Amino acid sequence: MVEALNPAEVTRNHFSLPRSEPTRPYADPEIAALASWAMSQGTPRRQLDSIALLTLGLGTGLATREILGVRTSDVDARMDDMQVIVREGRSRVVPVLDGWQRPLHRILENRDPTEWLFRPGRASAASGQITDFLLRARTELDVRPSRMRATWLLSHLTAGTPPRELLRISGLRNLAALDKIACFDPKTGHKLSPQNFHKRA
Repeated sequence: MVEALNPAEVTRNHFSLPRSEPTRPYADPEIAALASWAMSQGTPRRQLDSIALLTLGLGTGLATREILGVRTSDVDARMDDMQVIVREGRSRVVPVLDGWQRPLHRILENRDPTEWLFRPGRASAASGQITDFLLRARTELDVRPSRMRATWLLSHLTAGTPPRELLRISGLRNLAALDKIACFDPKTGHKLSPQNFHKRA
């Protein structure tokens, strides 16, 4: 565009924009801290809402908008392995990780089938509702759905879930998105050096 609109600018140096750093997954101690945070909320309702947030983020890897759109009826608990049905946007069926199925059962016992799973009583699923909930929690922990989703993706990669299957249940479109996550250590959440990453691979 510069060549076409302003050829004189071509002689100047241009700097390429660096690639954005991938979102760092949570390490195991951080996940334990998040679970403690959820259980320490001031009211039973806030406890359930916090557990719902962690379950949908860490247990099913849903994005922020998807978390807000899940109703209780979207959880299929008829089989041994629970599943969450994502109906809007990247529609798909997502299996719930084993460690998060018991908390999800607890939430289902306290929710009407027509209610939202996270923060029932809302009139709609609007942006900012998770941020508003976290602001009221007054925590110093870094509670972010994007980091929960990155943690979920890394757990599947570590467990050996085939990449194509992971693309299907995550709603991602290409393998490049998984490459950004695969370079993290599943225990510490820290990015591996190229040398150590290739050793592990």
